[in-house]
Amino acid sequence: MEDRKLVGTTTTKIKKEETELKQNEDELQQQQYNNLIQMSALQVKLDDTRHGVPVEGSCDQVLKEQLEAEQEAPVAKEREAAALLNQREEHNLISKN
Repeated sequence: MEDRKLVGTTTTKIKKEETELKQNEDELQQQQYNNLIQMSALQVKLDDTRHGVPVEGSCDQVLKEQLEAEQEAPVAKEREAAALLNQREEHNLISKN
C-alpha cells in the first residue's frame, strides 16, 4: 500500500513538473516571439536611418525648429522695422541740415 502512495505521489509530482515545463516553454516561445518583433522594428528603424528616412524622434526636432523659426520671424521683422525707422530718421536729420 505504501508503494502505491509513493508511486501516486511521484506520478503527481511528475505531471506537475511536466505542466510547469510546458508553461515555461510557452512563456519562452512568447518571449522569443516578442524579441523577434522588437528586433524587426529596430531593423526597420536602422534601415530608415541608413536610407535617410526621417525617424520619429527627428521629426519632432524638425517641427520644433520650424516652430522656433516661426516664433522668431515677428521679432526679426520688428528689429528690421526699427532699423529702417532709425535709418529714415537719420536720413531726415541729414536732409534738414
